[in-house]
Amino acid sequence: MNSLKSLETVNVRCSYDNEYSFKNSVWVLTYLNKLNNKDIIINFELDLACFKPYQPKILEHIEREEFKFKTNLFEVEYDYEEGTSYGFVYEMIKELNPKYLKITPFSSSDAGESHLRQYHSISKLNQNYESVEILGDFIPLYALYRFLQSPNLHTLEFDLQFHFISSIYDNSKFGGDKTEFDFNKMDNFNFRNFINFQGDTIGDGINEDDQIYCSFSDQDNSCIEIPPYSMSLWNQCLKLLSTNSTITNLSITHNCGGECGWDKNSLFNENFLNDFMNSLANNKTIKNLTLDFTLSYYDAETDIINLKKSITSMLDQNTTLESIVIFPTSEFKEISNLTKNTKCKIFT
Repeated sequence: MNSLKSLETVNVRCSYDNEYSFKNSVWVLTYLNKLNNKDIIINFELDLACFKPYQPKILEHIEREEFKFKTNLFEVEYDYEEGTSYGFVYEMIKELNPKYLKITPFSSSDAGESHLRQYHSISKLNQNYESVEILGDFIPLYALYRFLQSPNLHTLEFDLQFHFISSIYDNSKFGGDKTEFDFNKMDNFNFRNFINFQGDTIGDGINEDDQIYCSFSDQDNSCIEIPPYSMSLWNQCLKLLSTNSTITNLSITHNCGGECGWDKNSLFNENFLNDFMNSLANNKTIKNLTLDFTLSYYDAETDIINLKKSITSMLDQNTTLESIVIFPTSEFKEISNLTKNTKCKIFT
C-alpha cells in the first residue's frame, strides 16, 4: 500500500465465521499503522452473521493498540448476541473514533430479533459522530440523550420502544416526579459494568446498555420495571430534541419487539405524543424527518386518531421541515389535507 502513491481510501471487510474468525485477524489491522501516508482513510465493515457467536478473546489486544490511521465509516451487521460476545464492537468504535456509524441487525437466528446491548456506551463516544444510523434496532433513553448531545451530528436514525415511554406516562407513580437528576454525571461507568435496578433504588453509575422494556426475542417475553428516573430523562431528551442545532436528517421508528402484554388500545399515550410532537415542532434545524409507527399487528383505532392529530399539529407549527415521510402510509394519507403547512413535502 505504501507503493500506491494515489491511494486515498482502504475499505476493510471482516467476516465473523468459524473458519476465518474476526478474533484471528484483528492483529492484522495493526499493520495499517505502518502506512506512510497518515491521511489515508481506513473504513471498516464487520459482518458478524453467525448463528452461534462465541466469545472472541481480543478485547485486551484492542485496548493495548493505538491505531494511528483515520477512520470515516464504521459499519457493523450482527446477529443474535450470546452474553457479551460483541463487546469488541464498542472497543473498536472507541479506538477508531469514526465520523459515520452504521449498525444493522441481521435478525436471522432461531432466537428471534437481534439487539445490540451496548448503545449507551457507544452513544457516550459522541464527540466525532456526524452520522449515526441504527437500522432496525432500538436504543435506550440514555443513548438518545447522549446522541442528541453530539456536537457534530447531522444525521440520526434509530428505533425507540414507544410502549416503554407511554408506560411512563400511564404510570402515575412517575407522572408527578419532580426529582432533579444530573444526567451528565449519573452515567459515569465503565463499559461492561452492567447495573440492574431493583425497585426505586438508584445506584452510582447508571448504565442502560442492557435496558430493555418490551421483549425483543423468543427467549424474552416480559416487560421489565420502569427505572424511577425515566420520566426526567425523557423530558431532558425532549428538551435536547427541541433545541438541537446540528441535526438536519432525523428518522425515528417505533420498535416494540414482542407484544409482552401491552394494551393495544393505549400503545401511544396522548400526552406522550403531544410532548414528542411539540419538541419536533419547536426544532429549527431538522429539514428531513421520517416517522415510522408501523406494527405488524396494528389495529388500535384510538392510536391512529391520536397520531394523525398530533402529527398534523406539529406540521402546522413547524416552519423548518422540508420533507416528512410517515409510515404506515395507508393510515396517514389524509394528513396532507389536514395540515396548513404548504412548505413541507409530505410522503405517505
